[in-house]
Amino acid sequence: MTIVNFMNTRFDRIVDTQQALRLLRKFETLNLPNLGIQDKYHRILSHYARDIDGVSRTYQKNKTDPPIARDLPPIAGKWFCIFIFFKSFFTLRFGLIKSKVSVF
Repeated sequence: MTIVNFMNTRFDRIVDTQQALRLLRKFETLNLPNLGIQDKYHRILSHYARDIDGVSRTYQKNKTDPPIARDLPPIAGKWFCIFIFFKSFFTLRFGLIKSKVSVF
């Protein structure tokens, strides 16, 4: 199995955007030609866009009546739900910025 085939199989099924970015950064340090790293960055960014859309859809669906844990009062449960959405969105956002992606 060549490195290019290994990369293609790893990036065909991206489970976690942050993990895929870390793996691609490791491949970048090899400085090997013809690995198709820019194509992989575009694939990761499209997956990132789907992650953001998923968080946005979940927020829009639950913003008026968020799911509340059994052991929390209603107001605290709503605040906790907002915190979870905030954390998931900004973890995605700042994780991408932290990895210093420049694909253009």
